[in-house]
Amino acid sequence: EERVQLQDGRAVLLRPFRIEDLGLYREMLERIPKDDLFMRFCNLYSDMTQAIPTDLLANLVHFDYSRDMTFIVIGMQAEGAPVALGVVDAFLSAGGEEAEFSILVRSDLAGTGLGKVMMTKIIGYCRAKGVDSLFGLILRKNARMLGLAVSSAEGGISMSFGPSVQSSTHRMGRSGHPA
Repeated sequence: EERVQLQDGRAVLLRPFRIEDLGLYREMLERIPKDDLFMRFCNLYSDMTQAIPTDLLANLVHFDYSRDMTFIVIGMQAEGAPVALGVVDAFLSAGGEEAEFSILVRSDLAGTGLGKVMMTKIIGYCRAKGVDSLFGLILRKNARMLGLAVSSAEGGISMSFGPSVQSSTHRMGRSGHPA
């Protein structure tokens, strides 16, 4: 667990996702505009409560911590209730040399530094696991995420383009630093 202060002064908790966080995650998904959810899931949903049932949510947030990791960022609402602000995942390949990341930041928190905090966390996690290459598939029109991926890569990034998806790859040398 790690306490972090965002650029707007908000104090948040960044920690591994737990099964009891599913309700907070579902509430977060319901607060995110459909266009932003499309940027993350590459699919449009008319009703998040029906589109992503609890068992699918459980699969999205992996609990096999030996190979995969999901971190959640939790803040506090004005009345003191916890609220999910974002999640970031890493899904390691069978050999552990490569991992895919995904990230979702609540839309109203864009520009607070939350995305950068989560990317830094997942890059650090992958370095500690000995991952050589961290990649993410990002829609080409998702300028905020592309910018975050580039700014988080510390110089070890390569980009490849498809018709609508861009792959952002952070190459880490054996030492865990950009190659």
